[in-house]
Amino acid sequence: MQVVTIKQQPNPQLQDQDPNTPFSNCDNNPTPTNPGFQLNLNNITTNTSCITSYTINWGDGGGPVSYQPGFTTASHLYTQLGAFNLVFTATNGTTGCSNSNTFVVVNQSNPAVGISAPGTTTGCLPVTWSFTILGAGQNSPGTTYRMEFGDGTTIFKTNEQLLLDSIIPHTYTTSSCGQGLAGNQFIVKVTAVNGCDSTYALVSNVKVYQPPTAGFTSNPANIGCISTPVCFINTTTNGYGFNCSPTTTYSWNFGDPSSGSNTSTLVNPCHTYANPGNYTITLTASNPPCPTGTTYTKTICIDPSPNSSFTVNNDIGCKPLNVSATNTSTTLNTCGDLVYTWSVVFNGAGTCTPSAGTWSFAAGSDQHSQHASFIFTDQG
Repeated sequence: MQVVTIKQQPNPQLQDQDPNTPFSNCDNNPTPTNPGFQLNLNNITTNTSCITSYTINWGDGGGPVSYQPGFTTASHLYTQLGAFNLVFTATNGTTGCSNSNTFVVVNQSNPAVGISAPGTTTGCLPVTWSFTILGAGQNSPGTTYRMEFGDGTTIFKTNEQLLLDSIIPHTYTTSSCGQGLAGNQFIVKVTAVNGCDSTYALVSNVKVYQPPTAGFTSNPANIGCISTPVCFINTTTNGYGFNCSPTTTYSWNFGDPSSGSNTSTLVNPCHTYANPGNYTITLTASNPPCPTGTTYTKTICIDPSPNSSFTVNNDIGCKPLNVSATNTSTTLNTCGDLVYTWSVVFNGAGTCTPSAGTWSFAAGSDQHSQHASFIFTDQG
């Protein structure tokens, strides 16, 4: 068996002699020229028989002050503004146990705050505006400020920071439109907080518009033919313009100025190219007030019409008959490798014995060879 001894720990407690505004001078509105605050306290600690000494650190830089075990009251004059951590410590010299309680002493006045916006708070993202916080010079030290820009961004500033620079810039990278916000607007809010109270000021009607993101595909996708329409499928992501309207205007340039119909404002236009070559198509999508819109470009290659021809070294003979075909096509190779496809059609056996029209490629050639060889094993 072992004996475990638990020593009693003191529980020091203080009570403000002013029960209406304990540990606070807010109701007197102290100022930098009249900061004095006389705090009068009662020692209401219970079980004092085990306490051999007390200290009070008033929190304003003077260090701890010692008090005798039987003290009942203590007073202190605060001569500066702010919020101070008063630490009351009791010690049992016999057991070596001590304990502390902290009380926040508020020698401040209710904060005031204002906010000034730039000349306009309507623009197209990304947009940066600077807001000016007003009133920090009149607020007590220890006042803090919470700045909410309405887009989910929150920052905090101290009174000391705002005294050095009260201009707060913020860059909006998301639109105020289409997010379920009342009036499709961001509301900027600054809240001043200290030990006495809090107050806030607002800037409303912060509207951030968003340009569309232009994009399109084409059919055919990369290679087309002359005299055959190429159709463009608009894949633009709409933005938000005036009054958060998603209406978007389109300006197409088909890269074919000699055609006489090189532009279009349709959503999904088609264009026919009369000459082979590479063409760069540009789509600009815009919705005022976003000034320039966004552009998307794509290059498409247009091929001339095919001109296929060939000769054969043998067009009659007895089976099995070997025939070699020489490719004499003169098609202009504009858009990459040419693809040849050979095929044979059986037209029947004529007056001869019935035939299955059997044939195959020969000499290592196949249907996509530039030059092909065939072997015919049936009559026809």
